[in-house]
Amino acid sequence: MISEIENEEIRAIPQEKYDLVVWTPHEKLFRNRVTLRNKVLSEIAVPFTIALQVKLRRSVFGTYLNDFNENQCQNEFLNTNKLSIMDCVMRDFNSRQLNLFDYNNNLFDHVIKYLNNTVTETKQIDCDFLYEHATHLRMDDYHINMVDDGIRNFRNLQILIICGNWIENIDGSVLPRRLKFLELYVNEIKSLDDLTHKPPKHLLHLGLARNKLTNDSHLHLLAACGRLNNLKSLDLSDCDIYRLADVLEEIKSLQNLEGLLLQGNPCSMVMGYKDMVLNSFPYLIFLDGIELSASDRALTENFVEKAHFSEFFVNCLKLTGLPKPPKLPKTDKKVKQTIHIEFKMPLFQLNIKEEIDKESDENLIRNKSKEAKNKKKEHKGKKSKSGKSTKKGSKKGGKSPYERPNEYNPKKINNAFQSQRKVWGNNLKFSPLVLQSPENNLLTYRDTFRSCVNVSVIYLQYKPPEKKKKKGSKKDKKSKTSSKKSEKSSKSKNKKGKTKSEKSISTKEESKEKIKEEPKETILKRVTLANFDCNLFTTNWKNNIHFYWSEDPSFGRNAVELNSYLEAEEEKRLKEQKEEDAKQKNKKSDKKKGADKKSKKSTKSSKSQKSKKSKKSKKSKSSKKSKVEKFLTCEISFGLARLGQTLKETKSGTDVKKVKKPKKIKIKK
Repeated sequence: MISEIENEEIRAIPQEKYDLVVWTPHEKLFRNRVTLRNKVLSEIAVPFTIALQVKLRRSVFGTYLNDFNENQCQNEFLNTNKLSIMDCVMRDFNSRQLNLFDYNNNLFDHVIKYLNNTVTETKQIDCDFLYEHATHLRMDDYHINMVDDGIRNFRNLQILIICGNWIENIDGSVLPRRLKFLELYVNEIKSLDDLTHKPPKHLLHLGLARNKLTNDSHLHLLAACGRLNNLKSLDLSDCDIYRLADVLEEIKSLQNLEGLLLQGNPCSMVMGYKDMVLNSFPYLIFLDGIELSASDRALTENFVEKAHFSEFFVNCLKLTGLPKPPKLPKTDKKVKQTIHIEFKMPLFQLNIKEEIDKESDENLIRNKSKEAKNKKKEHKGKKSKSGKSTKKGSKKGGKSPYERPNEYNPKKINNAFQSQRKVWGNNLKFSPLVLQSPENNLLTYRDTFRSCVNVSVIYLQYKPPEKKKKKGSKKDKKSKTSSKKSEKSSKSKNKKGKTKSEKSISTKEESKEKIKEEPKETILKRVTLANFDCNLFTTNWKNNIHFYWSEDPSFGRNAVELNSYLEAEEEKRLKEQKEEDAKQKNKKSDKKKGADKKSKKSTKSSKSQKSKKSKKSKKSKSSKKSKVEKFLTCEISFGLARLGQTLKETKSGTDVKKVKKPKKIKIKK
């Protein structure tokens, strides 16, 4: 049954959509490194042993090893002096020098402690000593594309980390026999044929995240080789594994697994992801880095049917700080003022092209340039006597955002997804917007979580479509019928004198007239009140992503993750409290010292003191009120629809309900 569900029609996503996607800075790093390798390092072979020698020369061990310093004699006295000199030099390092030191010396854990132990244990330090005593080895970002036999010289190695390199194949027989932890994050591994050839038997963790693994990468060899049955943790996240049921069947015999990571793959975007994994691994403890509780282990009904289906939702949880829109004149009773939110996600769009005439584009550019010049002239004329100019976006004396120029262009197609429209309020909440892939492809969901979503708060003035009039009286009907008969007779007379081509044109025109066009709304004004970006990232099966943005200039254009923002605010508050406590202590000590001096001087009258205090209190209250400024804030959440969640799909957003005023309750005496 699973094979029948997963073999539905899946269409490829057109490249035109990917051209419109704005990737996050984190995703750009991975995409740019591929172009860099194709230009520079595509034909260069960098084996593991050469990269290790370069790393050792740049590290602290480069000044001690006999292999690199043949003419230098070693003893305990010289080595201890070198250590003391190094400690003195490191005290004067700045942050940049410390970061560079850490990068060059991350070959072993706790390098300085490890170096102190080696100096005390041996008189001469060489590579053979490192091969025997090293238990941890890290080789990150050294452009390694070959793992040769030199790695087996580390006989007691237990932890090996080779991340950010270009390894396509790694033979399992080359790895040290006592290895327990192998991490190969961000490499170019496409198949597991070589890795599963005689790997070490005591391996507990295997990390293959962000590689080019698919369902055709022979993942069944992890269990079929018979040497990885002791695996406790397997990381296959951020790859291109599409079919969930096939992967779980191939890995099912690894029942000693306690932790499994599949997030970031297209297969993890389906609704029944968690239930499908737990059905094949009932004793799993951690899934995607989250500990499974007793309530999480309860399987929902019909989870197999939802093993191919997915839904993406966007939800504006809160919108506060919007100024009240201006009142319209009484003549415009039919005009409505609404606020809605727009999201730009090109992978979910049906229509990609924005149809707009060149003439209209040029007119818009000209109008904007004229408006900018006029604003500059007004800004220069509004300078105060002291020479200070009033800021454009300041709350005091600045224009309201609703008075900005009209952005509506009827010839331009708006491809952004719109939330429902709502009347202004102090605290607006919108129902979630549910989206599905038009190509029925799970890559649309995965790649949107790697992209940057543009969000804008929009104010609209529009006239709703006119309702159809009711049928009139009998006299009106008779007049209509007589007019129709006269029109038919005139048409029949005209048809006799027409040619065949003219007749065909007339029939087409008549058919168009018969088709009744539905009345449409007329948009009068469109203004963007706010515009910001949300840099998404891959989610797990339990939590959604929450963003917070404020119009405060300290925020900038990018929204911040809500949890990190709250943690930063708590840290600020604690620092401010400590500073205030320190100031109060200093004030108390100053008061005690100055009490003797004040007693000697003559005190002023009580009336003058009271008047001054009252003036100061009024000024302080007014200053506090002026300092507190309400900024526009917005909270938005992104996520996937999972089994057990209830999400209602929003309407098109054209229907706007009026806010009813609360009724006054009469109290009887």
